[in-house]
Formats: sequence, structure tokens, C-alpha cells
Amino acid sequence: MFTESGHATTSGSVRFASIHPIGERSEVSGYDVDPDTLVSTGDTFVSLADGAGEAVAEFSGSAAVHAEDNDGFAAAGKAGSLATLWEYHVDDLNKRTAVAGELLRDAADGYGRMEDAVLDTLPELHSEA
Repeated sequence: MFTESGHATTSGSVRFASIHPIGERSEVSGYDVDPDTLVSTGDTFVSLADGAGEAVAEFSGSAAVHAEDNDGFAAAGKAGSLATLWEYHVDDLNKRTAVAGELLRDAADGYGRMEDAVLDTLPELHSEA
């Protein structure tokens, strides 16, 4: 997550979803894909993207306040150019992270339906039928 100043924090743990390979089927629930973990991982990605967006907004606002003060200095143009590039790349990463989070959240429901359909359609592998 991010602090109010936009810095990343290390407090708390991020739990990412895991999928076990085919053949390591659990007795309880398919291939050990936990839809709740997919959803919480997706939520974490969306939160990270939101935090990055807030950091960019704060940085842009702070840079804009001091832009006129730095006018005329040789480094002002370079600093403005670097700030614009940084904003572009963080915004791009922000969008990609949010999309990944949404896909994980959507996949949780789809995975559950797919797993139920497979279990209903295929006979037990250990049956003698």
C-alpha cells in the first residue's frame, strides 16, 4: 500500500493466488484454486493501482506549484520532461495493474463455474465405470 506521501509501505502481507498443476487434484476442491484468494489478490492489485494514481496526482500537483519558480533555470526543462515521462509510465502501469486485478476478480467466478462443470461432466478417475 502507499502512505499519504505516495511512498510504498511494507506493512502487511500480500497474498497471491496460486494454482497447482493438473494432476495434483485435492480431495476437497479441484486443483486447489481458492476463488476467495483470487478475489483478494485482485483487490490488492486494484488498491496498488489506486495508490499509484494518488501518488502521481500528488507529485504532479507539487511539481506544478513550483514550476514557475524554476522557470529560466537550465535544469527546469529537463525536470519537467522527466516528470512528464514518469507520470506517463506510472499511469500506464497503473492501468495495467488495475486491469490485472479486475481479471483476477472476474476469474474467481469463472473458475468456480468451470470446475463445477468439469466435476459434473467427467466421471470419477478412480471409478471402474
